[in-house]
Amino acid sequence: MGQNTKGIISLDQLLAADDLGEELVDVPEWGGQVKIRGLSVKAINHANRRATVAGELDPEKITVEVLLAGIVEPELTPEHAGQLAGKALAPVNRIVNAIYRLSGIDSDTVEGLESRFREGAA
Repeated sequence: MGQNTKGIISLDQLLAADDLGEELVDVPEWGGQVKIRGLSVKAINHANRRATVAGELDPEKITVEVLLAGIVEPELTPEHAGQLAGKALAPVNRIVNAIYRLSGIDSDTVEGLESRFREGAA
């Protein structure tokens, strides 16, 4: 087995690492692109709390919260993000899925988060 030549990082390196990532997502339906970023653990938990209604994760609210936290440009207000819920599903899903991917969230993780909130564990 090969040795790890990189070594253990320092706490300062760990805290300074820019690990969320950003990218442009094509939205041809809207005539351009949006710039997105990955979400931190804190941002994901905040979005889940804000989207939980009566112990259930509300699909529309979590979509709005993810869009609000994950879209960098154009800059959205909560009102603007809410208005995106009235837009076509395909471009909204494309953006949300890209934010999830950059955040390291796959469909199994999304299902796990939803069940965690249903069970009241969060």
